[in-house]
Amino acid sequence: MGRLFPSSKYLPIRIHCLRMLLNIQRDCNVFVPALAFAIELLDDLAQMDVKKPKAGKGTTKGVNLEKMLRLSNEQFEDAGVRLHLAQQLFLSTEEAIKLLKSSERHPETLLTPLQGRLRIFLKKCANREHVRLFTKLKSQMI
Repeated sequence: MGRLFPSSKYLPIRIHCLRMLLNIQRDCNVFVPALAFAIELLDDLAQMDVKKPKAGKGTTKGVNLEKMLRLSNEQFEDAGVRLHLAQQLFLSTEEAIKLLKSSERHPETLLTPLQGRLRIFLKKCANREHVRLFTKLKSQMI
């Protein structure tokens, strides 16, 4: 999925795809490696944060990420949109962890490699709000 939409501007559609995979996993009782895909999306979020938002941004009004597939340049530089994307990704990743823990007999075998990737993201991420948000996931993965 990541190679179909390699740019960070397509993060909303990739989050939509993640939600669909989670719905399939929950409703069909089939294992889908959605958590690994969610952890991959963290790299795009960190890449988005490399370029700091412009001063005075964070005021884009009426942005509904539920219906959006791609970010415009203005939205890409908006701090509020970035925070909302991070929150949506956090909720989807949290749901993937809960589904994995409830369905698998030994979820730690799948969670251990992903914990390392989450630690790398937390070290690499430049946005303090995102680090604070995703630090909560680290404790849930244990």
